[in-house]
Amino acid sequence: MFSLKKENIKPLMQQHRDILLFVIVVLGFHAFWKIGREADATDQVIHFYGLNFSPFFSFISEVWTEVVFRFVYLFKGDVLEWHYCNIRYADTDNGIRIVWGCSGIKEIIMTAIVIIVARGNWHKKLWYIPAGVAFILLLNFIRLTTLTFIVHHHMHWFNFVHEIIFRLVMYGGIFLVWLVWEEKIKNSGFKIPD
Repeated sequence: MFSLKKENIKPLMQQHRDILLFVIVVLGFHAFWKIGREADATDQVIHFYGLNFSPFFSFISEVWTEVVFRFVYLFKGDVLEWHYCNIRYADTDNGIRIVWGCSGIKEIIMTAIVIIVARGNWHKKLWYIPAGVAFILLLNFIRLTTLTFIVHHHMHWFNFVHEIIFRLVMYGGIFLVWLVWEEKIKNSGFKIPD
């Protein structure tokens, strides 16, 4: 039988320090993000700790909207309309608005911080962080395009898929980037040639 005595906790924490560090970083960054943000997901004015990031997030939202529109247009071009950060289906009048919260910036920063804080060689981190960020960007593209396809005929699925499924996918992606670092990259002989 295992008991939670002081002498048992230290070896247990030492054995699982990497996963504990991951959890602390993710929860800590999430709290830092929530506390410092002065906007909700649809506001046009976004401040973090008193600094105005509205132009940056507005630009990122516009870029994502254009990228998603151009991709979905390949399949639904005859009924698709685009204006500023809105994509709308003319035949159903359903649409989606890509706002600053859809940018993936939070997840990108979180992924980078998780790998920066993780134990391991900095030479490997210098190429792995951009690779992890690229993976999160790909997940965000999949998220936004899938949601855009869903709203065409299944608007009633939007909240569930957006708030639950894709939140799990994005955080699962961060966990996967960290897990690959811990299990495959950190202690491997793999490195980028000079």
